[in-house]
Amino acid sequence: MTSQYLPPFWTEDKIAALKERLDQGEPYSAIARALGAKSRNAVIGKAHRLELFRLAHRKRNNGATMTAVNPGKLAPRFNRKLPDKPKPPAPEDPSPGQGQFDHPVTLMGLTERTCRWPGPGETDGPNTLYCGNPVERGSSYCPIHARLAYAKHPRKP
Repeated sequence: MTSQYLPPFWTEDKIAALKERLDQGEPYSAIARALGAKSRNAVIGKAHRLELFRLAHRKRNNGATMTAVNPGKLAPRFNRKLPDKPKPPAPEDPSPGQGQFDHPVTLMGLTERTCRWPGPGETDGPNTLYCGNPVERGSSYCPIHARLAYAKHPRKP
C-alpha cells in the first residue's frame, strides 16, 4: 500500500510570490487565483501568520503613493475613551420589616404566584420554608428577592 502524501501548498516560492504581490498592492483574490490557492481567505490567513501587512491608503493623485498600515496604532476613532456607564443602585438588603418571609410556605404550598426564595434554616428536605410572598410578573420571586437573585455583582479583575 502506498501512502498518499500531499506536499505542503505554501512552498518557499509561493511565499516569495505572495510577498511580492502584496508589495505591489495586488488584491488577495487575484493573488489566490495566480498562486492556485483554495480561497482568498487562505491567502489572507497565510499573510497574517507571516505578519505581512498590506499597503493601505492609496492615493491616486498623479502617481501611486502608498503608505504602510501601522499595526501598532489604531485609527483615532478607536483610541478615544468611552464614557463610563452609570452604575445601577446597589440592591438593598431585605430586612424583616420589608416583608421578607411574611407568608412562609413549604414546598407543597408553593404555587405559580408565590415566591420560591428558600428561607433560613433547613434548605433541603421536607421542612424547607419558602418566602411565599406574591411574585413579580414573569419572575419566580417577589420584588425583594428578585433584586437579590438578579443583582449584578462586580467582576473580579
